[in-house]
Order: sequence, then structure tokens, then C-alpha cells
Amino acid sequence: MQDPYSGYQPERVEYSPSQPVMVQLPNAPVRATWVFMAINVVMFVICILQGMSVMGNTEGDAFVLIELGAKWSPLMDIGGEWWRLFTATVLHGGIVHIGFNMYALYALGPTVERFYGSLRFSVIYLIAGIGGAWASYSFGSLTGPSIGASGAIFGLIGCLIGFFLSARSVLGDFARQNLRQMVGTAAINLIIGLSFSSVIDNYAHIGGMLMGLAVGYGLAPRLVYIADWFKPRIEAKAPSALLWLSVVGAIGFILVATWFVHNQRMNDATSVALLEELYQAWLNAR
Repeated sequence: MQDPYSGYQPERVEYSPSQPVMVQLPNAPVRATWVFMAINVVMFVICILQGMSVMGNTEGDAFVLIELGAKWSPLMDIGGEWWRLFTATVLHGGIVHIGFNMYALYALGPTVERFYGSLRFSVIYLIAGIGGAWASYSFGSLTGPSIGASGAIFGLIGCLIGFFLSARSVLGDFARQNLRQMVGTAAINLIIGLSFSSVIDNYAHIGGMLMGLAVGYGLAPRLVYIADWFKPRIEAKAPSALLWLSVVGAIGFILVATWFVHNQRMNDATSVALLEELYQAWLNAR
């Protein structure tokens, strides 16, 4: 601006904070986490009312869980009950099982939902849960049922890994530090699972985590730093429509891979004989 009295043109100076400043990360309201927790708790109560023991350690517990929707290959491959890939994710085999999983969901869910919002959080949670059940169906036991929300919960760990991977350019050391922490958390939990592989469905954990990583990275909000003197902040832009292709790709993968594994089994005489024997035994027991 020209000074009318002296003719002096003052030098323009760009101001910026001399010290690090706190900026707000995406902070969407948390709703879906509590809904998923409530669904799991309600289904656990229904299992108890149907005759399952609270500790999940009696002979008839498996029957109740299969009746209510556990992932069990004979009823899927022979009976065509593919909806079990979803219902298995809301069932738990005892108070300890649901206690651990609900604590993990309570610890991880709000963070993911604040970053992604309720819609994207719900999509990631559901796809990770179903993806974990698919991995258990494809690589796990033909004869034993599998249940639990742990595939979806491992998916939230994978999702946070995807988020911090996508945010490194904006969040810098903060993203890298959290990325290392989440990778370490995943590794420790997988090692614990492998140490108790007779009672823990590690295939569901790995499948859920990989699905959560893929979809979480694709749907991660695109962060932009706004260098405002009065209010420096980080704004989160929703992913473009093209990035929702990660969801379409994940669903397509689950459908095609399930069809492939099912057809492989149906072409194996030994597997078919075992599945049909268990299926008939189930029908007779009912």
C-alpha cells in the first residue's frame, strides 16, 4: 500500500506461527460404533436365552450357535445358507469372547468413525467382518463352526493402517508414529492368535485385517492443511466416487472367491462326502 505522506512502499511480510500449533483432525460424531456394540450384546443375550451357557463351555453351545447363524461349512456348501458369512460376525461363544471383542471395538471404533464418518465406518466394518468370515470359510476347518466380531475388529486395525498411510504427506511424523504403532498392534495380536491357534480363528483375523486395510485406504478422507494465521487447521475432503470402487472391488472379490472355493469343494469327492454326512447329522439332530 502506498503511504500518501512519505511515498514509502512498505515491504509485504508473510506471517506464520513461530511455534508448533495444535490442529484438529477429522472429528465426525460417533454413532455406528455404539449400534454395532448393541447388536453384538443383544445377539449374545439371545444366545443365552436359547440355551447357550454364559461361559460358552458346555456341550450344547455349538448347537445353539449354529442354529443362530454361525459360519459352518456343511450348512453353507450343502444347505446354501451363505448369509452365515454375515450372521457369524455378530455371535460370540461366551462372556470372555464377547468381553474382549467389545472392549476392542470400544477402543478402536470411535477413532475410526471420527476419521471416516458413520457411513464409511459402517461399510468398512461390515466388509471386514464378512471378509474375515470368508477367509475362515475358505481356509479354515470344514467341520468346526466359527463365530465372532474379531474379523471386523482386525479390519479396524487394518483401516487405521490405511488411514495413516494415506495421511503421511499431511500429518508427517504423527502419521508415521501412529503407523508404526498400528502395525505393531496388528503383529502382536496375530502372534497371540497363532499361539492359541486351536481356539482362535486366525484366518478370520488376517482376512478381516486385509479387507479393512484395502477398503480403509480407498475410503480414507483426503486431508488438506489450511495454513490460516488465526485458525490453522486440517480439512478432510470426502474421497471421490472413483475411490468407492475399492468397496465394489472388495465385494466382488468376496463373491467370486466364495464361488471358486465352493466349486472346488464340490468337485472333491472326499470333501463332499464329509459335508453331506455332517449336514444329514445336523438335520437328524434337529
